[in-house]
Amino acid sequence: MNEAALHASLVADRYRLGERLPSRGGSPAVVYEAVHLLRRKTFALKFVSKAYWWSDVPARLRNDREALRGLSHPGLLANLELEDLGHEYWVLVMEFGQGPVLADAPLSADDGLAIFPPICDAVAALHRRGVVHGYIRPASIFLGGDTPRLGDQGFGVDPCPPNVQRLGVRLSPARYLSPELLVGGQATPQSDVWALGVLLAELLGARPFSDRDLPAMRQIFSGGHSLELAGLAAHHASLIRACLGPHESRPRDAVELCARFHERV
Repeated sequence: MNEAALHASLVADRYRLGERLPSRGGSPAVVYEAVHLLRRKTFALKFVSKAYWWSDVPARLRNDREALRGLSHPGLLANLELEDLGHEYWVLVMEFGQGPVLADAPLSADDGLAIFPPICDAVAALHRRGVVHGYIRPASIFLGGDTPRLGDQGFGVDPCPPNVQRLGVRLSPARYLSPELLVGGQATPQSDVWALGVLLAELLGARPFSDRDLPAMRQIFSGGHSLELAGLAAHHASLIRACLGPHESRPRDAVELCARFHERV
């Protein structure tokens, strides 16, 4: 990415670009820390080539932002602004997430269990507004503040066009993609529930799938696979199995999942 060109764009009018932030999870986007020149506040600016965002993605991100207007949740990093930089790039202005991210911070099962409720509640807040997160993964969970915060809302929602699928541009770890997404289906609240189920299992020290277990994950799509979750408390194992079952048998959204999690915790 040509940094001089970025400074010559709208960025020069409103933001001072700082450090380029590490790429997380194989994302093709480039993210910078940036200070708003008038507000003196730090944001994250994500630059995405239009080669990676097909035509309806920006419109849906704007629709999601409108649906979430007025929502302030301590566990969410908001998408604040989307700008078109002309022929090459979109830039998304996001709240700045304090690191490290969960992917870089191995935790004990007790610490992991404390992370799950605020993240589940953050996704529930989206679902109450009719918005699907679509990109829940350890690299999108920031642990540097008073409470864990979930970023990257909306980046995995849209089915990839066939030419993009052939390029392998599926940015979430495969195990966090529900079986219906693996066969080209639309993201729904229940696909977020799948990702939350994988997250809960891994926070508790279990690994129900590797990123190469696609045949087993596709078997779940037809109800033909069962999970082994030895060593977990019965309540947690039962909840994880419910999240990682066929689409129609999962909790309907993160609101229901949060309620079920707290029933016996």
